[in-house]
Amino acid sequence: MRRVFAAIAWGLVACSGVGSGFDLTPWKDGSGSAAGQVDGRSQIDGGLPVDGGSQVDGGSQVDGGSQVDGGSQIDGGSQIDGGSQIDGGSQVDGGSQIDGGSPVGCDRIRWVPTADSPPASNYTYDSDLVTDAGTRLVWQRVVDATTRNWADAKSYCGNLPLRGGGWRLPTYIELQSIVDLTRFNPAINPTAFPDTPPEWFWSSSVAASDTSNAWYVSFTSGGVSRYDQSNTYRVRCVR
Repeated sequence: MRRVFAAIAWGLVACSGVGSGFDLTPWKDGSGSAAGQVDGRSQIDGGLPVDGGSQVDGGSQVDGGSQVDGGSQIDGGSQIDGGSQIDGGSQVDGGSQIDGGSPVGCDRIRWVPTADSPPASNYTYDSDLVTDAGTRLVWQRVVDATTRNWADAKSYCGNLPLRGGGWRLPTYIELQSIVDLTRFNPAINPTAFPDTPPEWFWSSSVAASDTSNAWYVSFTSGGVSRYDQSNTYRVRCVR
């Protein structure tokens, strides 16, 4: 089965917040009259606001919302410190955002698989962890021998103390991101993920058609299916 989906993966890093220091009072020229103003809205320090909203410190703004410190914004939402934003949502400290959501810290990534196997060069690993540079996910490298039902799988990952904790059961799409369809039995990179059993692994994704079912992924062949959450399958955690 070929992967035909596109996923959004987020790498969230600490980023300094936007603090005080923006002067949002209307700027006055030497004569004391208000600087450029269009359609009854306010404009501060250059640039051109069109169709409502406010603009601070240059850049361009179209169709409402607010913009601070340059960059461009289209169709509402808010933007701070440059970068570009399209179709709502919020953006902080550069980078780009499309179709809503709120990336923070300049590190949103759109992951679109273009081959049947993740590039081996994406993976860096040590004895405990595998980091995927393509998705910015960190994986539990070696799985234990226990099979668990879906609720226990979620609990296991949520309480896993490995390397500081913070683990969870991966979504269906996240789990598919490490499937290698050029391999069989197991369908995964054996160097990055040694001793992976060629079995079914739970995802955290619940089936929309029957919420007593959840999705799981086969690491025998890369296939996917859903089944009752009382079934027991293998678990690999992610953070």
